[in-house]
Amino acid sequence: MEAGERKYVLMAVCIVVVCLTVLYLLLFVALWQFKLVVGGSLLVILLCGTFCLCVVALRGTTHQQFHTPPYLPVKQEQGYYDRFS
Repeated sequence: MEAGERKYVLMAVCIVVVCLTVLYLLLFVALWQFKLVVGGSLLVILLCGTFCLCVVALRGTTHQQFHTPPYLPVKQEQGYYDRFS
């Protein structure tokens, strides 16, 4: 992923977090009688989001480990490197 793409992903994540924060603020105000239920649902959503992020990060790491080309040593031509030593 390039630097420009990372900036757009970060911007999208920030916008989603701000929207969810406003949504849950409105839910807490509107449903103050059920604050325990609203707080519990927020906790469940945060835990699910954290779990999903961990799974995505681990899958990306393992994918990168298994799909990188192996290091192949370069053949040294005889006589070429002798000039520099």
